[in-house]
Amino acid sequence: MIKTSEKLKSYLHPKLAALAFFLWLLGVAGIFYKAPWLDLTRLSFFALFLALALPQAKRFSLILFVPVVLLASWFGLGTGNWLPLQRGLDFALFFTLFLPPLMLIRETLKVSPQIETSKERFTQLSSEQRAAGLTTGSLIVGSVLTLGAVAMLSTLSVDEKDIERRREAATSVLRGLSLVLPWTPFTAGIVFCLTYRPSVTLLDVMLVGVPMALIGLTISHVLFSRHLSPKLIVLAFKAFTPILLPVAVAIVVVACLASFTPLKTVEAIALAIPPLCLIWLSSMGTEKPRPTLMSAYQRLGDTGDDLMIFAGACTMGYLLASLPFVETFVYSSGLVTAPLPVIFLFVLIFAPVTAMIGCHPVVSASVLTVFLTPLDGRLTDIVEVQMLLFVWGTASMLSFASMSMVATSRFFQVPSKRLMLHRNVLFTIIFGTICGSLAYILF
Repeated sequence: MIKTSEKLKSYLHPKLAALAFFLWLLGVAGIFYKAPWLDLTRLSFFALFLALALPQAKRFSLILFVPVVLLASWFGLGTGNWLPLQRGLDFALFFTLFLPPLMLIRETLKVSPQIETSKERFTQLSSEQRAAGLTTGSLIVGSVLTLGAVAMLSTLSVDEKDIERRREAATSVLRGLSLVLPWTPFTAGIVFCLTYRPSVTLLDVMLVGVPMALIGLTISHVLFSRHLSPKLIVLAFKAFTPILLPVAVAIVVVACLASFTPLKTVEAIALAIPPLCLIWLSSMGTEKPRPTLMSAYQRLGDTGDDLMIFAGACTMGYLLASLPFVETFVYSSGLVTAPLPVIFLFVLIFAPVTAMIGCHPVVSASVLTVFLTPLDGRLTDIVEVQMLLFVWGTASMLSFASMSMVATSRFFQVPSKRLMLHRNVLFTIIFGTICGSLAYILF
């Protein structure tokens, strides 16, 4: 059975990689040429991709995707309203444009000399400095590598024999990764939120999100650094300064394209990142580009689970919004007419509760949109986007279903339960309270 499963996976993997790459090419063509037949072609190949991904999908992906698609199909057959399924797949289709350049920039950063220099500098810090610098390090490295930051930082952290030290290090990394969400363009969360609220530009998000991340970083150091000092924070930043320049260039280019041209954020990423990575790889020597490009291409075959989760969660959000009793519940809850502080308090409670019962970040965010949509006009779009990113970041830090939690638990060898029921819950409450209070005052 295992051999059959492995054979099937090895057979399907290159097909999925080719389909994912083809979907990206169709998406790029769709940026410049708008036609119904092209949209239908993309949707058809996306459906084929999801069908081929089913046999090798993980249990969580199947549990989310299959029942939701069946329910949406049953709803369509019963009511004639196929919009939830169509809009859910259309929404998830954006990620086929986003994932290939994301894989490429991650693989490029992994082989860059800057990442090795940062590793060397970080290992030269004392054990205490390294433990305190993990949140800063994951914030910087995670802005592009996201989960790759977990693998990198786990090899540079504390003594493997001390589980409490490993637990502290792991929760520090999770905090840093959650603080990436409010501002960097290289996360699925930002694509989800800006697609939900297209009136908000990436520059808008960054102008609010960068101060939020710095507030969160300060809270983290104040709460959890044993010997807090400005020197400690400076040392942590210095260790990762070699990565800052290339990362900053990529982020600035994408932000400018997304903010000052008609391109959406995901379209800016799709067009800007491949040439930037090729230039960067070429500067490393002739031996780097080909294997790095091949590695990024092959990793596209592993994106089936991600795209199934996005498709299932997005469809679920649209399906819930289409059900009359859900709309009745939302309005009868009183949230629509509640004072703004009550709405902020609701989100502050919603984020950790949905995370700790095991909701995937995209599921938590999709459900929250059902509550936020009737509030149109009461909250500014940028506040809604940052609320969604706060919920997404909280789920990535506290939910056992998030890939951040799974990867951190595995690399740091600490059970997920011990990472969930720890100081990051306190961090979430304090961070959310401060940012929510500032949003209420400023917006």
